[in-house]
Amino acid sequence: MISRKKKGFAAALAAMSFAGVVGSATAADAVVSVDLRPYVFGVIGVGATDPGEPGSKLCLVTADDPVAYQGKVNGSGSGSNLNVTLLDGEEFALGNTVTVPTCVPTSVNFSTVDAGTLGIQGTKPGGVLQVTATTSLQPGILATGITWLRVDYSPGQSVKLPTGASVATALEHPDPGALVGDDHVILKMKPVVTASKPALNLAACSDEPYIIDPSDVVDSPKAPSPRAWTLDSTDPLAPDIANLTADGNYTATIRSCAQQEIVVVGKPTASKIAIIGAGEASVSLVKAVTANPQTWDTTRGKSCGAVKAAGTYGDLAQSSRVLNCKGYYGDPIPFGIDVRNWIENAPGEADPYGLLHPGPEVELLSFTFS
Repeated sequence: MISRKKKGFAAALAAMSFAGVVGSATAADAVVSVDLRPYVFGVIGVGATDPGEPGSKLCLVTADDPVAYQGKVNGSGSGSNLNVTLLDGEEFALGNTVTVPTCVPTSVNFSTVDAGTLGIQGTKPGGVLQVTATTSLQPGILATGITWLRVDYSPGQSVKLPTGASVATALEHPDPGALVGDDHVILKMKPVVTASKPALNLAACSDEPYIIDPSDVVDSPKAPSPRAWTLDSTDPLAPDIANLTADGNYTATIRSCAQQEIVVVGKPTASKIAIIGAGEASVSLVKAVTANPQTWDTTRGKSCGAVKAAGTYGDLAQSSRVLNCKGYYGDPIPFGIDVRNWIENAPGEADPYGLLHPGPEVELLSFTFS
């Protein structure tokens, strides 16, 4: 997928650390891996039309309204799967409905780190539940991640609110529980900024024409540069191609390259949750949310150099300038993306994309405190 088009996502856990172990663990003896997927507005799947290819686009998967299980994709086909429509993600962001023939869901893997996921017995009744985990990321993403964890505790126990965390609201979870006096609590962990470096496939590039608006400089101290618009942009803010000379704009051909089809494993981070009182307690993954993600944009950067091999777009005037920009993280995408577990086949309701069937919470650690 072209990095400038790629609407990415990321999830992260608050980073904390603790040392020393005694006590009785009941579910921390193996790595727990969870296959997560991102969803816009909670019910629209996120994917790519042709992952790894220069012309790949962000795509979205929506359930048809009214909901039906007839195996139709874009109105055609048969079977027992949920009827879905596959949409061009960029056009959707502009308020347009444009279908695409394919949409491969994006996958995110969340895995605990065996040695760092453990219960820690305190000197008083109770102790600490510590979950250390890594999250797979796509290259070239900058985002703020928020993770929700469920803590189940025994009668007589209570949970101490971690630094920077809060108890989930009823809007964030239908049953948030409480730190004391209940049997569970849903914790909204401290927001964490996470980033992955771009990894471009230089063997899969394409030269595309853009309108350069020298008066519209992207306000970034690290990458001040004029904004580049595709000639076929349907964004109402795009320059008028019919008045290029009058507006002082010009055309340029910019080389864009696909992302490497690799997974970047995030740095292991640990969350610790203090439990007060004796008894069994456990922590489970609920979901994560990425707010305002930014993805690597190769039409930006504080330096752009000419490519020796000329482009092949249009006439000589349009092909005479082929630029290769250093790149920088693009504009924030103004919405949150849920990253959660999913169910492919609910009883009697096959849903390969997991649109209408969120997966259950997944236990990561259970520990009995004395």
